[in-house]
Amino acid sequence: LAAAEQAAVLVAAVLLGELAAFTFGTSAGRGHGYLSLRRSGLRGAHWLVGEILPRGQQQLPEIALHLVGADAAESVQALGRQPGVRFHGHVPDLDALLDRRRLSVAPLRFGAGIKGKVNQGMASGLPMVATPCAVEGMFVRDGEDALVADGAEAFADAIIRLCRDEALWQRLQAGGFANTQRHFSPDAAREVLVPWLDALPRRARWTPASG
Repeated sequence: LAAAEQAAVLVAAVLLGELAAFTFGTSAGRGHGYLSLRRSGLRGAHWLVGEILPRGQQQLPEIALHLVGADAAESVQALGRQPGVRFHGHVPDLDALLDRRRLSVAPLRFGAGIKGKVNQGMASGLPMVATPCAVEGMFVRDGEDALVADGAEAFADAIIRLCRDEALWQRLQAGGFANTQRHFSPDAAREVLVPWLDALPRRARWTPASG
């Protein structure tokens, strides 16, 4: 990317923070995932509940899915009536919910641009399972910063693996957080913006006309 394009990407990433979320957790606690409730998010929510969660429950019956987000569509709220699914609606203290969850998920089927939901999840110290679409352009290393999976079976397998493998969980927690600091933090934005702004042509100093 050109310097100006890099600056635009980094500023957008720093400012983005989406509060709609999908959360996986076990009975032991811990688990959280961010997903916008716009059109792409609606499809991801139904895919998650209809195809991914049942596969996970076959191996981990106690696994639970938490849906969080204000002004969610009725079809998403209705998913909270499915076994193993809880719809929270608006959560005033999101950090308290994050602290009790084990991992975050981003099952986006389509979309473009930096995903604030992915950044916020990883920046909160929650290991992420995401589709390739969800982490596109995010500098995410599969198996180091997050688990990237495409297809319901692969996605469910990644969730189960992350629930069971403590060493992997700790590696992704550290890697995901480091990714956000390296690429999307205010310091990262400053490193791109300051040289770019300094290189802009100086405007001539304006002085009022006399007389």
